[in-house]
Amino acid sequence: MNFQINLFPSIINPNPTQEVLNLQITHLYSDNLFFELYDLRNRILNSDKITSAHTLISISRYSSGPYFIKQINSIINKLKANYES
Repeated sequence: MNFQINLFPSIINPNPTQEVLNLQITHLYSDNLFFELYDLRNRILNSDKITSAHTLISISRYSSGPYFIKQINSIINKLKANYES
């Protein structure tokens, strides 16, 4: 079985923070990359296009607590599985 998946390695710092998160994409090779910031109730609090290797995300307006960041490649990747009969 062969799978092709595009990954965007990233670094997020500082963690924890009170003001701004720095989202650094270590290999930015797509211009169709977005982020979404979620709370624990799976609500999208912020989303935007990632236009450079370093993106600043303001979190100062949110209460203290855990949050999640999802990176999204808007290009639909073809998933192909090869099975031998």
